[in-house]
Amino acid sequence: MKNPYATFAENPIRGLFGPLVWPRTYTNLLYLMLGFPLGLAYFVLYVTGFALGLGLLVLLVGAAILAALVVLAWPLTLLERELAIRLLDAPVPPPGATTLPDTDVGTWLKSVLTNPVTWKGLLFVGLKFPLGLASWVAAVVMLSASAAFTAAPLVHAFGGNVQLGTWEPASMGAAALLVPVGIVAFVLSIHALNGLAWLWSRFAVVMLGRGTPTPPAHEAEAKELSPVTA
Repeated sequence: MKNPYATFAENPIRGLFGPLVWPRTYTNLLYLMLGFPLGLAYFVLYVTGFALGLGLLVLLVGAAILAALVVLAWPLTLLERELAIRLLDAPVPPPGATTLPDTDVGTWLKSVLTNPVTWKGLLFVGLKFPLGLASWVAAVVMLSASAAFTAAPLVHAFGGNVQLGTWEPASMGAAALLVPVGIVAFVLSIHALNGLAWLWSRFAVVMLGRGTPTPPAHEAEAKELSPVTA
């Protein structure tokens, strides 16, 4: 399916509602939802590793642990690059380092440690927890709120209630008034979250690759890129 944002000026209706059935929307949402658990895993790994490394630095074992954490940033960077390419269709450039099957370990380590992508990737991994958590919270709050408003009559039928600000519907008919609010909120949330995913794709392009951005994964959309397609 073609990018609905690319033809917004020609077909505003498609640009407004097309993202609801656009497959990229849901891979964008998957990326945002994965941000928190992945970021938490990176945070625990690096905080524990750095604390252990610094504590054992006097025994030189700590230096080996700290070096290992830096080297570990390379496979994590490659993982994040693949996620950005496959889920966001981000044109992330190649990382620009040698691979183990093509060279010896010493040359590979030198290539990794002198590659700026390793250090940018380490920063990306470090920021994944706070930024991933913020993205996850935004997605959960927006989608939950729109779902709650849309399902307000059903919630009311089972004895619950949904508030809109300080107003709380007292009847099934009043609760039904929240349904269009929920639908509008859902459409707006999809656009906002697609925009957030686009920011992540731009961040990935800068931090996880080296050189000129690669063509988009979907060549058919290459001439139709918009700020939300990455």
